[in-house]
Amino acid sequence: MPKVRNDARLARELNAAGIDILVAFSMENVFYLSGALFSLQDNIRDRLAAAGVGRDGRDFLICATNETSAIEDAAHVGELRGYVEFSGTAITALADLLREWGYDGAVIGIEKRYLMAAYFEALQALLPRAKLVAGDRVIEAVRAIKTPEHIEIIGRSSRLTEQALQQTFENSHAGETEKAMALRLLTNMHELGADTVRHAVLTVGDNARHAHPYPSAAKRLDPGDIIRVDVGGLFGGYGTDIARMGIVGAPNDEQQRLYETLRNSQRAVAAALRPGARACDVYQTAVEAYAAQGEAGYRRDHVGHSLSILGGHDEPMLHAGNQTALEENMVMAIEPILKDSAERRYTVEDTYLVTAAGPQLLTTATDTRAMHRIW
Repeated sequence: MPKVRNDARLARELNAAGIDILVAFSMENVFYLSGALFSLQDNIRDRLAAAGVGRDGRDFLICATNETSAIEDAAHVGELRGYVEFSGTAITALADLLREWGYDGAVIGIEKRYLMAAYFEALQALLPRAKLVAGDRVIEAVRAIKTPEHIEIIGRSSRLTEQALQQTFENSHAGETEKAMALRLLTNMHELGADTVRHAVLTVGDNARHAHPYPSAAKRLDPGDIIRVDVGGLFGGYGTDIARMGIVGAPNDEQQRLYETLRNSQRAVAAALRPGARACDVYQTAVEAYAAQGEAGYRRDHVGHSLSILGGHDEPMLHAGNQTALEENMVMAIEPILKDSAERRYTVEDTYLVTAAGPQLLTTATDTRAMHRIW
């Protein structure tokens, strides 16, 4: 995979924040800054890795020595250092490097929302002259603006995810269980190139009342059931987030109306994705689009989010209180979920690129004008 770190943006954000060097610790931000993906970083929090970039352009990666063989070819940093687990720590190795590079009295931007308090305090004790400040907003602002290489990867991976969804619907049938359909989805994702699946929400019928349940081995696909699928995988470390709807048999009039209302509103929200538009205004577009179709009083925590590394919810989030202005080359996942009278969720989620000429749909592999039918 090519380097996608937006170095020009990073230099500007570091200067604006007055930060001399930025240091990240989370799986996603270590990957973004260094190109190295540690599969166990989410599961073994004490096996810390740290990646950093200075205002002078120097960059580094620190990780446990038992991880270096798997990532040394992928890492695109000037300095790669290992520490022996249980004999040393990432924090002591980091402090040593920062002292060597002359940052022991500098302003150091730390990923404070991830780093555990004990490790933060240990770093501060090892570098008493340094000023440790929150660097989270800096890296969020940098990740939000995609390079052309990053945009291409997101688009390609998202279309592969769509294909996995399409194949899952085409090969599913009435009477089977949620779990059987979910296992088919996971297999399709892997066969189409996903290294792993980060989330796979598949709900049938009344189970669509729940946001993120595990697939049920008891619930079967019965005639008239709606099917909601929201899935994201990692393709070489880059995440996807796509949602599609299905129906067992033919939809009734109310199901058809709700789906059309949802899709029309989703397209209206997408059309509002332009440079300079505030996130809160894009959210308001959803409220107005639903009201125009008879769904007054629409309220949801958000109607979309930026998409970047690992396919999680990135800033800017599209919610009513966020006044962040969108910028060109942001990539947004749009999902203004609608609930029916029984609180069952209807969802279509697509990925768009923000451009000066208007939003560009990246998820073009499937047709969402109608729910997938299963017989």
